[in-house]
Parts: sequence; C-alpha cells; structure tokens
Amino acid sequence: MGLILMAFLLLIVMPIGLGLAFLFQAKKKLGFFMLAIPLPVVLFIVGWWTYEVNHHFVKSTQLGHEKIGDISLYDPVDNKFAEKYGSYRNIDNVFYHVTLEFRKLTIGINNNDKITFISTVDPKMATINNIQVGDSIQTVKETYGKNNYIYRDMGMDDSLHYVDRKEKIHLQFFYHDDIVTQIVLEEM
Repeated sequence: MGLILMAFLLLIVMPIGLGLAFLFQAKKKLGFFMLAIPLPVVLFIVGWWTYEVNHHFVKSTQLGHEKIGDISLYDPVDNKFAEKYGSYRNIDNVFYHVTLEFRKLTIGINNNDKITFISTVDPKMATINNIQVGDSIQTVKETYGKNNYIYRDMGMDDSLHYVDRKEKIHLQFFYHDDIVTQIVLEEM
C-alpha cells in the first residue's frame, strides 16, 4: 500500500499543489505544466481499467447454441417450466421484465416471456460443453478457449467472461479458489 500511496502523492497530489502554488505566483507557465502532469496518469489509469473490464476488447467466442442444463436463451416460460423447476418467487430486478428465483436457479424474462438471463449454482446443471459448478476454472479455459477476460470485484468472486458478438450472448463463470461457483448465461 505504501508504494501506491507514494505514487499517488508524487504523480497526482504534488503536481496539483505545486501547479496551484506556481499559478498564484508569477510562474504561470510552470504552474500550468505542473497541473498537466496528472492528466496523462489519470488517462492511462482510466484507459487501462476500461480495457481490463470491458467485453468490447476480447475476441468473440461462438456461443450460439449455449445452454445451461436444458434451458436456452429465448426459450418461452410457461406453466410447464414452473412445474419442472419447482416453486419460485418473483424478485425485483431493473434489467428484466420478470425475474424468477428458484432454489438454485434464477431466470430473467423479457416482455415477450422469453428467457434472457440464466444463472445457476446447481452442480447438476451443465453448459452445452459439460462445464458445471464445482469444475476447475482451468477446465473452463481449456474447454471454451483463450478469448476471455477476467473481472475482479471486491467482495465478490472473480469471474471469467466469454462473449459471442454475432449472437449477442455473454457467458460468465464466477469462481473462488479456481473452482466454478456460479454460471451465468445472458443476452448482451
């Protein structure tokens, strides 16, 4: 933490402080120069962060026939679906018209009663390539390939992402200690 704090002070705080001090003295050019030093640093950090966590910078992976268990995106949701997966509750979600939460499965439904989001923590439900909760993240990488990105969020499990731009599908594997803990398949 000391190195990060020192870099922050040297590249951001100190140039701003010196720049303001020089501006109020007769050294305006030097003041503007000092104030400009943090700009490339901030642009670099924002650019790097955007690149690292944005699916626009990863190559496409073919996911057109992907499913979790026997559920595919855009499958209709009717009474038979609810009977098959048991009791559920409706939960509030701003991204989906209706969100159904089953015991180990969550389904997001659009205005046309079609599935646009599938999330499972059930080790019995596998992707079309037979990846399940409990598999190693290395197995996922070997199965789906290298065109992925990793997102790390403090307080949550890390996640490995695959994107199919042509079909507009996003497949996500949450993992902890290199073991898959949740699988999410959604429309982009």
